[in-house]
Amino acid sequence: MRIVGLETEYALGFSCDDPRAPAPAAYEIFSALVRTLRGRHASSSALYYKGGRFFQNGSLLHFEIGSLDNPQSGLLEWATPECLGPLEATVYAKAQERALLRAIPDAERDLRARGYSGRIFVLKNNADRFGNAYGCHESYDVEERPPRAWARFATWILHPLALLAIALVGIVLALPLVGVLLSLLCLQLSSAVLARIPGARRMAQGLTGLVQRAAEFLIEVSDTPGSGIVGRVLLLFLRIGGGIFSFTARWVLFTGHLPALVPFLVTRPLFTGAGFLDPSGVYKLTQRADVIDRSFSAFLGPRRPLIDAKEYLCRRPFSYRSAHKRLHLLAGDANRSEYAELLKLASTACVLDAIEGGALDLVAKRIRFKGGPIAAFARVARDLTLNAEVARDRVTGERLSALDVQRRYLEAVWEFYRERGAVAPELKDALARWSFVLDSLRDGPHTLDAELDWVIKLKLLTATLQAALPEVEDPWTVLAAWGPLNAAIERRCPGLTFPPDADGERVLEVLRAELGWSANRLLRRIERRGLAWGDLPAVRVAYLRLKVVDLKYHELSSGRGFYDTLFEHGRIARVLNPETVARACLEPPSRTRATIRGALVGRFGDTRQVRVGWEKVVLGDGTNGPERTLHLDDPYRYELTHGEQDLLDG
Repeated sequence: MRIVGLETEYALGFSCDDPRAPAPAAYEIFSALVRTLRGRHASSSALYYKGGRFFQNGSLLHFEIGSLDNPQSGLLEWATPECLGPLEATVYAKAQERALLRAIPDAERDLRARGYSGRIFVLKNNADRFGNAYGCHESYDVEERPPRAWARFATWILHPLALLAIALVGIVLALPLVGVLLSLLCLQLSSAVLARIPGARRMAQGLTGLVQRAAEFLIEVSDTPGSGIVGRVLLLFLRIGGGIFSFTARWVLFTGHLPALVPFLVTRPLFTGAGFLDPSGVYKLTQRADVIDRSFSAFLGPRRPLIDAKEYLCRRPFSYRSAHKRLHLLAGDANRSEYAELLKLASTACVLDAIEGGALDLVAKRIRFKGGPIAAFARVARDLTLNAEVARDRVTGERLSALDVQRRYLEAVWEFYRERGAVAPELKDALARWSFVLDSLRDGPHTLDAELDWVIKLKLLTATLQAALPEVEDPWTVLAAWGPLNAAIERRCPGLTFPPDADGERVLEVLRAELGWSANRLLRRIERRGLAWGDLPAVRVAYLRLKVVDLKYHELSSGRGFYDTLFEHGRIARVLNPETVARACLEPPSRTRATIRGALVGRFGDTRQVRVGWEKVVLGDGTNGPERTLHLDDPYRYELTHGEQDLLDG
């Protein structure tokens, strides 16, 4: 079994009891939740560049800043500990949800004591109403396959040259900034000297103010042209460096995995998608297709790759020749359904086993995506019929749907395990579920309305839409017809409403006032479709109701989101033991390095005697003797050596 992990980003929101009252910032909500969790679970300060806390079950919780312009905005990110196999990873992912649900009522009381009266809601989804994307990242320990001749050349010559070029770019960009910062330091020292000279204090104060304003101009982003140049130069360096790195990284990282893995990831939303209502009124299997624009690269900008290599640029640039690596996937959705979450992780683990055994090379070579894998990924996301052609067989020319591609992968993986003669019980169960889901999808997705997130949500949305537009025969078609205009409203004036008795002329008048004359072309296009302006208010209300359902399905709150309500009423398929999930809130996995980390957190807790990281633990704070470091480089090691145990006892 391989190590598997999940990093889930949760959006934070607050509904005030008094709509006129100010709401707490996301960081204040995060802090209230952390204070509550720390009161219930032992935790330690994290040795992690983003800060945060490691808990006694080995997991890491931290705040993901949304914008440098507003560091109080952002997301709660919770990473599972290193888990041995997909089932254990799913258990720990669900333990996060359980811990958050239990913490929310106390966190609300905490905020009430600080002047914020209302309700916290946490969203485990992939995008907010305004299109800001976040989600769930998967990690798998993989073993590199023997490289080909051209990959050896890239490994030993081309990629090191790329790293050298990145370093040179960094030096070139840094030199002017270093010069400016040294100048400011000299001015500050001069100010300190002048302050000690009688009669020169006013000059010293003026010089200090000048240095302060210059520092603010260099560091803080504002409306002033050129402000925040330090951050802008850093971002420029990361993007240039990321481009150079990504160009050569595809030849040295996961070279034996990428060709066979990409077709599987592109078609996987059939059962891993969480569903998403687009502002244009189109329901998609997954939102990820809107933000992913490449197969493999270092993720450093607003657009994302299916497979992220940022770790091998920013954290460990010289470990690209290691036999074992962490494969980091951004392609997946944040699932509420434990059935879909487990199938996502388990099917991917099975595919990785088969890839490393060489069983999928020929299968992948025969698949040629129309327009490339990213275009096919977007096509899969939009295809609710599941029958659209996304690829062709290179040999026979046969047209392939996403279901066809998945079926080929499943059959090849089955054959791989059959020839190997041994398969872990949880992977065998995963293969059976994978086969069942593909068969059911071919018969009709509605049969999986207890298993798959996108099917469950589509059923809720359809019922809501039919209730909102009862006299319309095909409400989804009507919603899509108004889609371009609704998308424009969501972009420019999302709070737009119409008077309840507004006729067509009044609706058009409101639209022109809110959207401006630049929207005339769009309005004419709507008129050419034969749509009546008087119908728009009802369609707009229907969309807003649908968006509430779309978001509330994913909600974790004291009032319960729609998924949790369905789960409590037995309408959702269960695959996890609730007692195992409850135990995972308190105990680390028993067969990975998280065992050691969790034990140390439980023993020392929130003291200065221990600081915890993913790959090391620092003991002591330097006041009562030197600091000692326990290295946890091997993720599969779960026992301390005798020397390490003696160190702890001492």
